Amino acid sequence: MARKPGLILMSLILSLTGWAQEDTTWINTEVFYEIQKEGEVQGYVLGTIHSQDPRVHAFDSSLFRDILSVDAFALELNPEEVDYSAVFQMMEMDSSLADIYEPEDLSAISVLLRARTGMNPALFMKMRPLFLAFLCMEEIDLIPAEFEILDFRLAEYAKGQGKEIIGLETPEEQFSALSNIPPDFEIKLLLDLTRKSFRDSLKASEGSEKELTDTWLFGGLDSLDFQSEILNLPQEFLDGLIDNRNEIMAERILEEIKSKTLFIAVGAGHLNGENGLLKLLQAEGYQIQSKPLRFRTFKK
Repeated sequence: MARKPGLILMSLILSLTGWAQEDTTWINTEVFYEIQKEGEVQGYVLGTIHSQDPRVHAFDSSLFRDILSVDAFALELNPEEVDYSAVFQMMEMDSSLADIYEPEDLSAISVLLRARTGMNPALFMKMRPLFLAFLCMEEIDLIPAEFEILDFRLAEYAKGQGKEIIGLETPEEQFSALSNIPPDFEIKLLLDLTRKSFRDSLKASEGSEKELTDTWLFGGLDSLDFQSEILNLPQEFLDGLIDNRNEIMAERILEEIKSKTLFIAVGAGHLNGENGLLKLLQAEGYQIQSKPLRFRTFKK
């Protein structure tokens, strides 16, 4: 089953290498679906991937026409509803990093934080190691500070066309998935990032990340394992980050779709599997039919 951490939590970036640009069209039949009930189209669901790779955005205009045909656009989080000060508070902990790490290790973490942010490390002493780890990953170019998320790009287009924007989750619900992650894992992850050998091994994974984008574009979605192989994320964390959130999102979709047609854009890792959104919608009597999505100008 494909796995993808939430938008706020992590966004691994896939590089563009080894591809030839040609005048051609590729048709993907694994990431875009039409939702029907009793012979009527109720909406669409797109499984997205978070990447600055230009191929991800090279779909043809038919996708925009489908957005125009519905009443509302739904995505994991509605950016306009996020209280970022509250999100920051959720990243904090009661204790301090000084209570967790040995002085020598804390010194190494402080050096890394200063290099990443240019700010006094003392400002981060109450932040959970997990979030500091992802912050530090930006310094090694795994998570660029600026990139265009496909979900948000499409949501901005829908908003510009007067469509209602619906968030299928709240930040609190996304953060609750972190309750399953063992404390020892996030403590070790941040400490590992202070070691050049570990950072180098993450950089070396760039090739496999390109393959992940290739899989999203050209097929084999069920085989995707997004970030779990790179960071050895605990299985219970992944279960909470995917299955539990799927139940929440499906409940919201089912409530909204009763009265309006929807274009739904969520991470591709949420679609498949026994507890995926597609199966959850089918269990409620909706028919799910693959809808070809055409990508232009790039060929494998």
